[in-house]
Amino acid sequence: MERRTNIHGGHKHRRRISAAIAIAAATTIIAPSAQAAVPSVFGDDLPCATQSSAGNVRLCSGATHSFDGTKIDANVILPPEPTTGADGPYPTIGFFHGWGGSKIGLNARTQAWASRGYVVLSMSDRGWGSSCGAQDPDRLSARCSEGYNHLMDDRYEVRDAQFLISVLVDEGISQPKKVGATGGSYGGGMSMALAALRDRVMLPDGRLAPWRSPGGKDMRIAAAAPEIPWTDLAYSLMPTGAPSTTSPMLRTASASGSRSSRSWLACTELDSYPATTRHREPTPTPTSPPGSR
Repeated sequence: MERRTNIHGGHKHRRRISAAIAIAAATTIIAPSAQAAVPSVFGDDLPCATQSSAGNVRLCSGATHSFDGTKIDANVILPPEPTTGADGPYPTIGFFHGWGGSKIGLNARTQAWASRGYVVLSMSDRGWGSSCGAQDPDRLSARCSEGYNHLMDDRYEVRDAQFLISVLVDEGISQPKKVGATGGSYGGGMSMALAALRDRVMLPDGRLAPWRSPGGKDMRIAAAAPEIPWTDLAYSLMPTGAPSTTSPMLRTASASGSRSSRSWLACTELDSYPATTRHREPTPTPTSPPGSR
């Protein structure tokens, strides 16, 4: 009798263990949904808020820093918070502004992308907007010491975009090899540069290295859709070898207070582009907007 009692007691003990395991398993399955909300991206730099008037996509906005510590102002738009399952990682689109512009926020296009399950990243290029631009209160601070615009240099502006996307990958927001890039005019040039580099970064000394996230994940651009881009930025700005005083782009830069005056000579650094993307075209007439050809 005593032996049978022990056996029955063992069965009860095993049933209790099985029940505990089942509860733990259920908790594990439920946890991703309970922890789905993303309160911020880039650490705590960009707090995220649901936009109820825009289909519940989430806008994360603020300033963070790039690979060299330079301040970069950015927007990240996330899909609506899922009701079940994990919140990411998602395919990602980098959406880049035109000459003298600043980061792109919520509009019909970015809302549509986010509503369809894409993360959208947009940033103000260094030297413009609140990325150490002329009107940025931080422009004279240490975090802006390298914040002037280098004119679409693979080693700086392009690497800024690569760095921010890769941080989103390490945070579990983005997928490392499902990254697209697009933008108009100057932003079209950014998307071309990202596509040309594809899975590489250019270091400050000009060497190419594999594009990896800070956490060591291999990165790659999957697709790019440049819109009305320039084909030779140096020639578009200096068609005779000197800055053009009639260039609409230069007038825009002057009006916007761009911090690019130290980098006109940096146009020669664009030799990093493949020869196939660097053919010269006639200077557009005043009736043809920049990048229309």
